[in-house]
Amino acid sequence: MNHQLKVPDPEVRAQSVAKMQELCNRWDNLIQSTEDLIAQLDEQILQQPNEIYRLKRGKQVRRN
Repeated sequence: MNHQLKVPDPEVRAQSVAKMQELCNRWDNLIQSTEDLIAQLDEQILQQPNEIYRLKRGKQVRRN
């Protein structure tokens, strides 16, 4: 059993590299979009009356 791996020709390798770079760029964009959405949601949560009350109450409890 002699399984030798063949090195693909330069054109095939270049295509594979281009596809992988495109996938990485797409993932980077998705990750950035997700982080932006999380930041927006965090900001909205902090503006909610219940959250404002909870944060103020937490500061009061820590002082005592």
